[in-house]
Amino acid sequence: NDDGDQESVTITLLRDQQQLTRFRLIGPLSMAILKHALHPSVLPNDPIERRTAPFAWWSNEAHSNDKHQQQLQFWNSSIGNTSTLMPNRIISLVVRDPRVFTPIKPKLTIHTKTNIEKLETSPPSSVDLASSPLWIEKYRTHCCEHKLATYQINLFRSKTLTTDNKELQLNEEESQIPLILIHHHDLLSPLSQYQQNRNDLGSGWDIILPNEWAQIFWISFIYSGARPLGQKELS
Repeated sequence: NDDGDQESVTITLLRDQQQLTRFRLIGPLSMAILKHALHPSVLPNDPIERRTAPFAWWSNEAHSNDKHQQQLQFWNSSIGNTSTLMPNRIISLVVRDPRVFTPIKPKLTIHTKTNIEKLETSPPSSVDLASSPLWIEKYRTHCCEHKLATYQINLFRSKTLTTDNKELQLNEEESQIPLILIHHHDLLSPLSQYQQNRNDLGSGWDIILPNEWAQIFWISFIYSGARPLGQKELS
């Protein structure tokens, strides 16, 4: 600036500190897999309940109820497949521990409509889809340090008498995990061609999450129909 003063900016590479993991889902079923594997947290309407575990650590001024509700509403809206989303769309979600849900073989379908769908329009500037507690160290640390071991989850499940209950009730013991979802389309095709074809073959999502939760969500994605590929298969 004109007076010569400069504000310092600090950049922390979380990848180098092994704090974050990134998964990539590619293909026409990537959205269906995410919808099956991820269970977004729903905040209680009572503000007193929101200040109790397991919501207290993130339902505060750093990630307000309004932000979470906007993100949840966008995720639960008419998003059917990746072709209807703007490229590079970023969505923040806080989701529940996938281990509390009994694995069920999904019936994955590709979202189709008789009418040609249009690319989504940008939400109002007041809607903050990208704000996430994932970027705040104390929240990342909290959701990792308070993660129940798998044997504890199995112990809870062994004490559950109802066999038809697909959801394990952990109450305040259940973890809430912040995620960042980044939508991408076929980078090999120009945007004009992408708008015309929109076949989702090269579209998908990047999922960024705390490193301590990587294996748990990997298993959840596999149960939901994902198949692992290496760089050789993608090339």
